[in-house]
Amino acid sequence: MDHVLEPNILEFFFAYGVLLGVCLLWRKYMHKDLTFNRGIFLSLLVGYLLMIVLISLQPMTAADRAFVRESGSLVNINPFKELGSLLQGTQGHWQIMWNLILPVPLMFFIGFARKGRVSLFKLVFIGFIASCLVEGIQYSLNDISFFPKHIFETEDIMMNTFGSMIGSLAFCLMEKQEWMKSCISDTMS
Repeated sequence: MDHVLEPNILEFFFAYGVLLGVCLLWRKYMHKDLTFNRGIFLSLLVGYLLMIVLISLQPMTAADRAFVRESGSLVNINPFKELGSLLQGTQGHWQIMWNLILPVPLMFFIGFARKGRVSLFKLVFIGFIASCLVEGIQYSLNDISFFPKHIFETEDIMMNTFGSMIGSLAFCLMEKQEWMKSCISDTMS
């Protein structure tokens, strides 16, 4: 492994297996029954969270390094300037896509964990808080010497919140369907 934050596929699945094993042992010793559906749910949740951690801790892009050189700061509170420059480059489109799509599964995980009893506003608010926490943690890790530096970007919070809105709306619309109610019931019962 060249770098802890750039694992190959074998290392990713090893870490995934270890985290899943810890979660399964925790559930066993907390005396909670683990049904097949709930085990699948837990497995997907652990994989999703591991992926989010690895993506969030990736080193800065060339555009981010250029911003730091120009501004001398690791805080970007002018989102529309940076968003415009992202749209001009090929890598920027990918970054925008990831910021919009990555929060969507989180809204479904939260909706399932709450057994469908969560409002659209609460889901969006939870997505906003999660986005702020991720950006804050990334920024606070700048003080640790062996972690890559990260910029605190308001544009990431805005795009992640918009992605949370998309995921929340999709979950709330699907949750009203009978097949989704039974899926939630089967998984979380």
